[in-house]
Amino acid sequence: MAETFVPRQMREDDGTETGEGLLQAVLATPDDVAPRLEYADWLRARGNPRGELIFVQCALARLGQEEGGAERGPLLRRESELLRKHRRAWLEPIFGKRSKDCELERGFVWRVTMRAAEVAENLEAIRRVEPVRSVRVTNADLAPLVASRAAGLVRALDLRNVQLGARWARPLFEAETFTSLEELDLVLCHLGRKGAAEIEAAAPERLPALHTLHLANNALGDEGAAILARAPILANLRVLHLGMNGIGLDGARALVASPHLDHIERLVLWANPLTERGVRELRARFHLRLFADPDWET
Repeated sequence: MAETFVPRQMREDDGTETGEGLLQAVLATPDDVAPRLEYADWLRARGNPRGELIFVQCALARLGQEEGGAERGPLLRRESELLRKHRRAWLEPIFGKRSKDCELERGFVWRVTMRAAEVAENLEAIRRVEPVRSVRVTNADLAPLVASRAAGLVRALDLRNVQLGARWARPLFEAETFTSLEELDLVLCHLGRKGAAEIEAAAPERLPALHTLHLANNALGDEGAAILARAPILANLRVLHLGMNGIGLDGARALVASPHLDHIERLVLWANPLTERGVRELRARFHLRLFADPDWET
């Protein structure tokens, strides 16, 4: 049975109409910084330190985009102080012992780590107070999540190092519930050529929002790369990671010939035996969108 983490009372404001409205604006537009800062001002005016955390982390996010500045050091120290003093009080009422597995960004939880059944049981309630976009699932039995309404709330699904194999590739890529899924991480999931074949069979409309797919270290080889290159679902992608898959010249040529990679913006192929000729042919097709090796990214 899945563990339930979320109690009835979760909000950190005082329940007033104004505070509730500001929080709902954050939850409704999680990518927009303006509602967060407005809510932060409201909380700070009432002496709630969560407001300062929102302000500090939003400032750090902005500095990260602008390659830092003199403000970074003081902001990082203040962020650390606030989390050390208040993280438990903010998160344990919602996540209990799992609060240590939550990651905060711009003042709110953006990523949680749970078993698939726990995500299915809790994500809808969590999303009523925290704009979680990324879910790290730690077990291979995806059935409870795939069948749940909560799947439609997941924007990024991380299954890295979970031994899915080809068995779970099919229900994952054939699910009709992941309507908002934008990023899928399947690094080291033991997919192999059979998993590539399941991806090839997937219809693009099953994962309509998917734009980033991580498939590094799945023992695809040239044959798996050729199978994957025929997958219609790749047509939606902007980012495809295929590092450490034993892809050589034949696999590189299959990717070059793929009719489904016209919209790719970043194709990562580090640590593959592509050969110089394979790299040249990939560069000719993908130009500045190819990242073949960390030491000489183009």
